[in-house]
Amino acid sequence: MATYEQDQWLRNWFMGGPEKVNYSSKSQIVHWSESSFINDLAKVWLNSAEKCKSNAKLVIRFGALPSKSAKGPCGIITESLFRANCGWQISKIENAGKPNSSNRQANQFKNTTGNYIEEIDVYASLNL
Repeated sequence: MATYEQDQWLRNWFMGGPEKVNYSSKSQIVHWSESSFINDLAKVWLNSAEKCKSNAKLVIRFGALPSKSAKGPCGIITESLFRANCGWQISKIENAGKPNSSNRQANQFKNTTGNYIEEIDVYASLNL
């Protein structure tokens, strides 16, 4: 997520966006530390909740992290929703399953890929 905007530059340009890549990252989610990453995710959940009605559903596919995490994907998502303190209640977390190797983005860039990182699906609803 640190370079999401830059990674999507060409797609954005085709849709009328700027012709040059903006390498600033002031509006991106930071991941320099686990705590900063969790706090920034909490802001996303809070902003989402502010736009939703009560009983809105939130589904998150979450997995690979840029650095090793003591909490792991499940712990990070759980903690970030807790820190948001805005009413998102997790109803279920389940394994997202093994990705089809032909659908992995990494396969588009090199001939061999390492092991995938297990992803989870998180289901939550907004209780205001």
